[in-house]
Amino acid sequence: MKANNLHKNQRLYNKVIKKAKNKEKKGFYKGAALAYIDASRLIPQTQEYLEEKAFHLAKAGCNFDESGDYNHAKKAYKESLHIMENLPSKNLLLISNTLNNLGVVLGNLGDYDESDKYYNQALMIREKLLGTKHPDTLQTLNNLSVTDYYKGNYDKSISSALSVLKEQQKKFNGDSLETSLTLYNLGNTYFALGQYKTALEYTENSLLIRKRLLGPKDVLVSESLSIKGNILFAIGNINLAIECQKEALAIKENLLGHDHPSLVSYLNTLGGIYQSQNKLEESITFLSARSFDFKNNFNNEHPHAAVSLMNLGTLYKAKNELKKSEEYYQQALKIQKNKLGSDHPYTGMLLNNLGELAFIKGNNNDAEQYFASARKILSKSLQPSHPYNKEIEKNYENLQNKVAHLEREKLEKRAALHKSERLVYLGQMATMMAHNINNPIGIIRMIASGALGDLNDNLFNPETELKPLLEKIVLQTERLSVMMSNFRKFSRGDRKQLVSINLNDLIEDIYQLLFVAPYQIDHIITIKQFSKAPPLTHSNEFAIQEMLISLLSNAREAVKDKPIKKIVIQTWQQKDSVGFNIEDSGSGISKEQLPQLFTPFLSSKSEGMGLGLYFCREIAKDLGGTIEYYSANLGGAGFKITLPIEQETNDEL
Repeated sequence: MKANNLHKNQRLYNKVIKKAKNKEKKGFYKGAALAYIDASRLIPQTQEYLEEKAFHLAKAGCNFDESGDYNHAKKAYKESLHIMENLPSKNLLLISNTLNNLGVVLGNLGDYDESDKYYNQALMIREKLLGTKHPDTLQTLNNLSVTDYYKGNYDKSISSALSVLKEQQKKFNGDSLETSLTLYNLGNTYFALGQYKTALEYTENSLLIRKRLLGPKDVLVSESLSIKGNILFAIGNINLAIECQKEALAIKENLLGHDHPSLVSYLNTLGGIYQSQNKLEESITFLSARSFDFKNNFNNEHPHAAVSLMNLGTLYKAKNELKKSEEYYQQALKIQKNKLGSDHPYTGMLLNNLGELAFIKGNNNDAEQYFASARKILSKSLQPSHPYNKEIEKNYENLQNKVAHLEREKLEKRAALHKSERLVYLGQMATMMAHNINNPIGIIRMIASGALGDLNDNLFNPETELKPLLEKIVLQTERLSVMMSNFRKFSRGDRKQLVSINLNDLIEDIYQLLFVAPYQIDHIITIKQFSKAPPLTHSNEFAIQEMLISLLSNAREAVKDKPIKKIVIQTWQQKDSVGFNIEDSGSGISKEQLPQLFTPFLSSKSEGMGLGLYFCREIAKDLGGTIEYYSANLGGAGFKITLPIEQETNDEL
């Protein structure tokens, strides 16, 4: 910069620049960045000095980046780019450096798509100006491989990194910081793929180079130690993993300060390790006490925040605080989907965690949906042998076994309940049969008694009276035989066979068999409103009989002590369904009882088991129909049973 063109600001400018360089040299990056910003403001706003202004803004961005203030770094780099891109004579090399550095900052902020965009712009310029094998070009390619790693494109990331490594080994003989960065990236990516042996090999090589070139206490050394700790944790070497992570954390804290945002990943890892060992208090210390103290640099939408939230969710799951666990998981999932996409492996991991939580809570349908989504995502991006895929398959298998076990239990319980209810039905039938049997027995007794009296009085004429008398007795015994046959048929009938049934005939048969006498004894008026067209259903006659016995018995109980004792039985047929309704003049169902009307073991009758309406619903459902309650016109309860209609078939010869 020419001194005579700065006019009166020259002395102040020189002082500010000196201050910026001193702070930068001593590692006071935030102060250096602010000083470079001040210097850029002292430069005249003329075309001649705009490139110098852009340069100082880029220097400010670099120092903000080093300090961890990524948002201000982004702002400074973008302002610098804006100036340079509008200059008539463009310094393409400076532009490419700024584009590359802006990509790094955006990656640190978790904006991987934006980062990728700026890296590609830098790559185009560097390939054109410097060639494809220049170290700066290879650096940008390496940065792109890192972005692919964060975006879950692991195969692409490895392919890019290996091609960069090949050129670096030719140029530097495998012993440079650039090479160590590529080795580090490969270790990270192979770790994500679950290939821990390969990951450890690359990471160890990276660590050796960095220690040799930088010494044991450098920031880059801490990063290699951290990924080494992750790998050791994954293969089960817990103590050494903790040792590596704590050493990495101590190095970075000492060099960058207690509140540098790059510490978040270290804290997350240590929290996760302690949580896996059920050291929950230590885990909480790392995950919550410090992981969210970086809001000035990482907003709560950063992927690192999602990892912290996910780890906290796992921690509270271990503490059996399931509601809090789900809240953290859902917050993490929202960030992951927004930042990394719905198909990213980390999203799959979170869905798996939510599935495990739903499984613990007994929400099997939710668990199945979460596991299925996680399975779909992880199977796309990771090999079947990856631990995450193995874990999801194990979880899915456990869920299927649990569901199958619960289904067996449900069927067994339902069978037991059904057996109990059928015994109740048989008891009801036996009671009502006793009433009905009395009629033919009474007739037989009357006929026999009359004949015996006539014999005693010599009034009986065998030639003319014996045959009619015996015919009457045979008729009544046949009536008894039909009753007993129907009773046995009901008690032993196959509840699975589906046949064509005329509801009018079936209802009349069961009514005549069981309800005529009891209804007469209780003075109940029965109103039958049968469909003129035969209401044919493709169903099971014994299952429908069970429903009829339950509903007609309930109706009898509802009206027998009422002043008005009426029961209406209707059959009907519509276009796609048939059915019957049963109404009574009882008190109906109260509003309080309605929500639990079909719940088992809830009964308003002191001697009832509370299974009748429950099984009516289950039977109707099994038959492909429904049962609905409504308030009857008679003032009591009304039940509408809908059944599948018998389909007409036209057989062609």
